Amino acid sequence: FADVTDIDFRLHQEIVELARHQRLAQQHDYILQQVRFHMVHSGFLPRDYSALVDEHTALIDAVINHDLDLAERLARIHNEAEVKLLSAFVEQKSKSAAQYE
Repeated sequence: FADVTDIDFRLHQEIVELARHQRLAQQHDYILQQVRFHMVHSGFLPRDYSALVDEHTALIDAVINHDLDLAERLARIHNEAEVKLLSAFVEQKSKSAAQYE
């Protein structure tokens, strides 16, 4: 899990660095810290490692092929889906913890 998470985060960081956009890089670093914090503290695990690899492969291919519209669309779809999963997981954990208080 730790290796996959590190590779996942590094991939996203590399893509942001390719944009050479300072404000984007700063915001990405901030968001990355928040996401990592919530993943670690909630015990969140990726839903399907092979799907994660497939999503990233498609994104890498789009970047390599300079298909910017496709890369943006794939990144948005991937990130929105992961944020929804993480948010739902954290909310579920919070509700479960509240039952025992």
